[in-house]
Amino acid sequence: MTIDTTNMCSCLQKKLFDIAGVFHRPWLSIQNDSELTAVVRSR
Repeated sequence: MTIDTTNMCSCLQKKLFDIAGVFHRPWLSIQNDSELTAVVRSR
């Protein structure tokens, strides 16, 4: 899966893509499991 990070803030990018980021492990799980999905919404 490819994510367009054009409109994603740098804080969220770090949390999602950095190894020490809060959302990195769930992101990896989503990538490795075809039954898991996620939706990212802007507020």
